[in-house]
Amino acid sequence: YPNPAEDLIYIISEKDEIGLIEITNSLGQIIISRKFKKMNPKVDISNLENGTYFFNVFGQQTYFSKVILKK
Repeated sequence: YPNPAEDLIYIISEKDEIGLIEITNSLGQIIISRKFKKMNPKVDISNLENGTYFFNVFGQQTYFSKVILKK
């Protein structure tokens, strides 16, 4: 959260430590890739241009993907 976002995206994980976060554009190109070992990391997206991105979160036992809007 938040979505849409301006500067930071916060990930809340209650069950799994986040290992990797990737943000891709509509062409599938990886724009941001960050490794973590945290339950609730944050990602700075302030340098991204406004638009739609795909937010992929990889945990030890989980994976989820969301569409985020940068404004």
